[in-house]
Amino acid sequence: MGLHGFARQIPPAIDPLDTGPFAIPAIVIQLMYASPDDATLNDKKRIARLDAFLDDATQASDDVSRYARQLMANCYLSIDAQRAFNLFDALLKAQRQISYATGRLKASRALAEKEGASKVGSESWQRYVQWREVYRAVESQDAGALDFEEALELLLECKQRQEFDYVWRDVPERFLLSCELVHVRCVYLQEQGQVDEALAHLHEVEKLHVELLPGRSRHSKRWKGISGRTTPCA
Repeated sequence: MGLHGFARQIPPAIDPLDTGPFAIPAIVIQLMYASPDDATLNDKKRIARLDAFLDDATQASDDVSRYARQLMANCYLSIDAQRAFNLFDALLKAQRQISYATGRLKASRALAEKEGASKVGSESWQRYVQWREVYRAVESQDAGALDFEEALELLLECKQRQEFDYVWRDVPERFLLSCELVHVRCVYLQEQGQVDEALAHLHEVEKLHVELLPGRSRHSKRWKGISGRTTPCA
């Protein structure tokens, strides 16, 4: 999940157009909408600027400060996963929010990858259980496609097929054919030996999104194998 993934999850209490005491400072807005591929503003620079903002943000609301820390934690994912985990963990302890739980889950997966496959099947599963507790505690509409994507990807890694089915049944209808979830759904079906069903799902997603992707070739040319994560939304 890149910076834009979290930028799309602005806490409800924050109005991007607000100009009062709860307004998002210009530096935070700039970081929210800057391209993740912008070579002039890499993650280290974003962290430095956010850190400077937090040092000086004596007038910022708690919501704005938390959001700045959330952006910082997301930037740390590619640099220092443990630091990212600690930041998301602190945010989650201060306020139960599904995006914080998802960020912590993502950081724990990054840490597990460094320590080997055994960690993916043990510690990461425990982090998923904690994510599920937060998900059940908050309003279901607060969870976005990116939150479900992270949880479902971990369940694929842990081979927790029954739990995958449970979560998939809970995914809101508006996300079932989303680009974010097409990969995890197709891989799951493929692993179940349901290749035809996986292709059918992929075709449904492509049919829904093809009008938004002018010039893209048809699925028979785009799809190079479900496990290769090539999707019509790539």
